[in-house]
Amino acid sequence: MWEPTPDDPALIIIVDEWAELRDEARAFADSIARRGRAVAENLIAATQRPTQDAMGKGTAVRSQMDIRICLRVREPRDADLILGQGSVNSGWHAHKLARPGEFLISDPEHAMPERNRAYLLTDARRDYHAAQCAPLRPRLAASQPDTPPTAPEPPQTAPQGPPHGDK
Repeated sequence: MWEPTPDDPALIIIVDEWAELRDEARAFADSIARRGRAVAENLIAATQRPTQDAMGKGTAVRSQMDIRICLRVREPRDADLILGQGSVNSGWHAHKLARPGEFLISDPEHAMPERNRAYLLTDARRDYHAAQCAPLRPRLAASQPDTPPTAPEPPQTAPQGPPHGDK
């Protein structure tokens, strides 16, 4: 198993609107899905409707996606499409999610339905939290001159403290 390091990092490939991929790109994605995990290549595919047609018939991509995130859907059958057949009957009711940012995650560690919530992360908020966490990061080797010596100051427009929201 590959252990990413600063010199040999993991590769994360994000594809938004997966259904719009051309056929030749799907062949590469299929190869990444089948062989990429062993060498720390991670494929994140986002789509509005992950149908068999949209994901590509006869490809390994859909079967290799063992972590699935489902936002609110209109129809129960859409949850089965995203999370797997029988999900709705097992209690995965993505069609009943109501709060902004609410989602269900299905992966080997989440065998039972659990609602989660994501929050909007603005650029200013990201910079604020990065500055707060900078002292906790390990120092990189001196051979990396492009590494800033200190963390940036929090932006003036960022609200003080962590994000708020109802839980």
